[in-house]
Amino acid sequence: MSTATKKALDFARLELLDMGLRGNSLLHLRPSAKTLEVIDEIPREIYKILVENEKPMSFLAVPEQDEGSDGDVTDNERLPLPQLLEQMYGESRHTDNRLQTKLKGEQLDLRLLKINTEARTYYEEQGVDILYLALGFLHWYEDDNSSMLRKAPLVLVPVELKRSSAAD
Repeated sequence: MSTATKKALDFARLELLDMGLRGNSLLHLRPSAKTLEVIDEIPREIYKILVENEKPMSFLAVPEQDEGSDGDVTDNERLPLPQLLEQMYGESRHTDNRLQTKLKGEQLDLRLLKINTEARTYYEEQGVDILYLALGFLHWYEDDNSSMLRKAPLVLVPVELKRSSAAD
């Protein structure tokens, strides 16, 4: 093998194994319009439902809090989200087939539509499925002097988004 060919192959290997943090979401996943954060769930339970039991799951928008007598909810009357979810759904919220998000209904619909469209387009153009649910994250720092927290997904479950109707 010639030296030029060896150098070209070594360069191609480095590009394939992108160890840089900039474009590698497996080393550092940044929240964006192409991601959806699931909150107040137990990864082990999600894995059991999706992978072991092969059951579908759906997304749940953040619940609206009841308005006070004057029609507004003051900051003092608002419960923190974890307490509100505990009060509304109890412990069963961790074993049901709904994934809780921080987004309101319309925002959640738009985000899911955007993610689905992006994933479908990427699959049609590149032939690569990019739609995964990340369960658990490793929180790490690049070095001892770094103050920027990095988050790397630990378990990736391939998923697909389906709508039961055009209105959903």
